[in-house]
Amino acid sequence: MKDQTIKLPILLGFVGILILHHFLGYLGHFGYDDLHYAKLANDLSNGIFNAEDHFSFRITLIGLTSLSYQFFGINDFASALPALLVTIVSLLLIFFILKKEKPAIITIGLALFSLSSWTLFYSDKLMPDSFVALFSLSAVFFVYQFKFRKSSISLGWYAFAAAFSLFLGFNTKGTIILLLPLFTYFILTDLLNKRHVRFWIFFSLSTILLIGLYLAFWQIYAGQALVRFQSIFQNSYLNLCSYSEQPLMFTLKRISYEFVLLLIKQSMLVPFIFLFAMPRKLFNRRFFLQHDKASFFTGSAIVLLLSSNFLSISATSYSPMCLDPRHYLFIVPIAAIAAALAMKELFLEQRAPLRLILITLVIFGISVLMKYEISWTLYFPLLIVLLIWFVFNKSKWKAVGFTCLLLVALLIAPIKMVVYARKVNFSKQERIVKEQLLSKTEPCVVITDQVQKNLAKYLDGFNNNSVCKFYTYSEFEPADTVPGVPVFVLKNWYTSYLSNLTKQNLPFYAQENQVGEVVFEDSVLNIQLFRIEEFSEPEVIFQSTNNFESANSVWSGFQKDEQHVYSGSFSSRVGEYSSTIAIKLDSLGLENIHQLIIESAFYINMIDDADPSIVISVEREEEHSLWKGISFKNQIKSFGNWMPVYINEQIDLDKIESGSVLKIYIFNPEQAEMYLDDFAVKLMVFSD
Repeated sequence: MKDQTIKLPILLGFVGILILHHFLGYLGHFGYDDLHYAKLANDLSNGIFNAEDHFSFRITLIGLTSLSYQFFGINDFASALPALLVTIVSLLLIFFILKKEKPAIITIGLALFSLSSWTLFYSDKLMPDSFVALFSLSAVFFVYQFKFRKSSISLGWYAFAAAFSLFLGFNTKGTIILLLPLFTYFILTDLLNKRHVRFWIFFSLSTILLIGLYLAFWQIYAGQALVRFQSIFQNSYLNLCSYSEQPLMFTLKRISYEFVLLLIKQSMLVPFIFLFAMPRKLFNRRFFLQHDKASFFTGSAIVLLLSSNFLSISATSYSPMCLDPRHYLFIVPIAAIAAALAMKELFLEQRAPLRLILITLVIFGISVLMKYEISWTLYFPLLIVLLIWFVFNKSKWKAVGFTCLLLVALLIAPIKMVVYARKVNFSKQERIVKEQLLSKTEPCVVITDQVQKNLAKYLDGFNNNSVCKFYTYSEFEPADTVPGVPVFVLKNWYTSYLSNLTKQNLPFYAQENQVGEVVFEDSVLNIQLFRIEEFSEPEVIFQSTNNFESANSVWSGFQKDEQHVYSGSFSSRVGEYSSTIAIKLDSLGLENIHQLIIESAFYINMIDDADPSIVISVEREEEHSLWKGISFKNQIKSFGNWMPVYINEQIDLDKIESGSVLKIYIFNPEQAEMYLDDFAVKLMVFSD
């Protein structure tokens, strides 16, 4: 009776953690996909559906968000509410599955799910991944309910509920396809055991019916049953996850060890530590025939793990899922249940703590070698907890003690997340934009990064008639300024980081020593608002492009290559150093000039994963008065394909001696295979 009275408070405690995390540790929006979902939800509220946008077909997420906006308006609470609710529902399902277990087992299951860093992180984000996790869990839940729980509900309803859960997942995100091997596994094991055949017939018929209705709807509404798939194809683009478009080595690394490293780095391997500590069951054929609850969820977790690593998400080529932890959130709740049930047995085994210590020690060692921060915030505390269990394994309180210490270890990362979120102070960032710009009554122009622009449109309720017009640095042209309309540059460290933007990617007028009058500054959040009275165009004093078609007197190290070419007939394979441009600064007439603006653009094809730099050096008699290497790896969106790179840098001429030579080249210290084409350099100055 005492156990029963504590179970509900345990559940409420974890629900409270999710809610508390939102109000204390809300980190805000990413600025791309999530705010695009927000716009689509707002459009849907106004009766607009864009069938050319493949994100529009994630109707479960967009529909619930639209409903939330209609009740609460367009704001962060309304954006976070659907994800928060579905995460809580997932928590309730886990509790329902484990409710007959001891409080310690229930606590472990709920903790491994809700305190997982990425479950918590996405629990209030306007993203589809928490929804996919819920619908994956609910589909498995209905199969489990039918197979292992006595009920008066007919098998047809359970079969339809499982199929409908998958259908909702399909209408949330295509990653639900990764559950295909799991349901194939369910069907095959039941067929081998000659059981539940009618259930799977009903499930198959329900799935066919739902898909048929779905295709019929789009045929009537859009005139094309496969409109969603056409939209996906039309909106596809080259990125680091386009494994079929990159060298084979990237795919081999992805399926051999990179996925495992991802799980280690992102703490998603933790539930599997407890599963791997049961080798006699994991390698027992009968165990995977799903004769009981423990084998059902353990088998499900292992199959999902293998599916996530190996299954292709493309029907036309082999392309496994991208290495982003959010794509694999659907594994966490099922693995958490399996791990909790495993602990039920491990508590009874004398050698279990030692096996767990050895497994965790291996993972901790890999994490340390890879220099993951999580080594010391999760795996080391977990090792300490397991060592304590090993010492006190004969205590009658070992289950309670272990569970309490495990909670402490799992809470370290969430606490760090909350501390970081409060440092970022996203709500204050939003207030600054509202107070300084969106509250203006007179027209203005604001130049900023892409995420800050997206966020401003969201904060303004996607109003197309906004007084202040926001432009990204790449969109704005100084020639487009309107007399009498003030122009501001809004620089925000956090949104620049989310935009993958560095100082070297900024146009010259947004560089630190060029922007105009400071209108507002928050030094703690590193936000500045500048007003620019006039745009001074720099004078071009030198420019040269090496297209590697023929020799050029200012470029040394000239090498032709015909294997990979961006334009023309030739490119250049980069060894440790690329072809180098050398310019005598004295020949440029830089008297009374204090700053030299260096702009470089080129195309590069990196066959291997590496971290090259563009080097700007100033030499005199073989001595460097300046040497700066600027990494451009953040601009490489795909390997084995031509990528444009742009760099803008300014150097101080006051300390440059007469007779110095400026050299610019690509430095490839790893001597990775890469090819360079159309290497352009432009030098500009502002005359006094």
